[in-house]
Amino acid sequence: MGVKLFDPQNNTLNLVGFNIRDSFTENDFIWLKDHGYNAIRLNLYWGTMEPVKGAVNWTNLDNTLNLCQKYHIWAWVDMHQWEYSSYFKFDMNGDGKIDQGNGFPSWLVSGGGYTNDEAGKKLFSDDFLLKRGYGVTSWNTFEDFWASLVTHCKAQPYFRSIVCWEMLNEPTHGAVHDDGVKVACNVRYTEWIRMVRAIDPSTIICLSQVNDGFNERQNFSNIMWCKSAYPEFGVGWSQETINAYLMDRKTDFNDGMGVPYVISETGISPSTTLGNATDFFTRLFDAQRAILGDGQCSWFIWRYDVADSSGGYLPPRLADGSDSMLQSVLARLMGPQ
Repeated sequence: MGVKLFDPQNNTLNLVGFNIRDSFTENDFIWLKDHGYNAIRLNLYWGTMEPVKGAVNWTNLDNTLNLCQKYHIWAWVDMHQWEYSSYFKFDMNGDGKIDQGNGFPSWLVSGGGYTNDEAGKKLFSDDFLLKRGYGVTSWNTFEDFWASLVTHCKAQPYFRSIVCWEMLNEPTHGAVHDDGVKVACNVRYTEWIRMVRAIDPSTIICLSQVNDGFNERQNFSNIMWCKSAYPEFGVGWSQETINAYLMDRKTDFNDGMGVPYVISETGISPSTTLGNATDFFTRLFDAQRAILGDGQCSWFIWRYDVADSSGGYLPPRLADGSDSMLQSVLARLMGPQ
């Protein structure tokens, strides 16, 4: 695969689409197709799919991927987490508002006797990535769920619509960010890849964010890396910060690992003016083409439906069905130019 993505006919593939979760209808797929999008990043939450141990509900997954097949939309299957689990509740910003995580099922987390607060979350996530103590149980259960997911999908007609598997969104977000956890995360990647490859030898594997010390990458084919690209340094960013950001990705992934890099999430605050939105996305995607090259301009907006408003980012389609200010901007920035 090198540093570019290719479709099954060996054509250069640029993926442009949205992160989606549920409440996604056939009309939404028609909208995507009509507006030139060719992919979704499907955010799966294990706790939603298996709220009771042993009772997995594949309905939302199957419905969404059947629509992907029908409308020729690529599906990036992402096991998503944010602060690891809804079991954990904490005041993230010190404003008295109680935040709640999402991802791992409460029945799994509670089985380890963790407190349902910030401290418990960090301990669970570190145990999980380090495969320490109860982390052995949580990791093995996680791998078993993934094995059942890949096996289930492989048996379905929509399987060919799946472009890649992503082990876990931002695995060290919510964990203690130290070198030991990062190295352990890469060991977990290696174990997980071997498990997935035993079931599905060819679908692309997407790894999220952590790259420190991933020293077994040469043993695997069809790997890509992803990282979000939000205007974290002020709306619009500067050309210098965008170029530096993408050069880091090129150095880490394209040059250092010989694998493609994809923007897994990007977006603009609802308070952003049209001028700033145009500036940010034009600078980002033009620089992506210039620095990484054609076949390296794949990106996904966070999130499709503003009714959810996760992270406060405005998608190009509003919940009322109308197009937002971003759609006209993004329409000019799709595909190779």
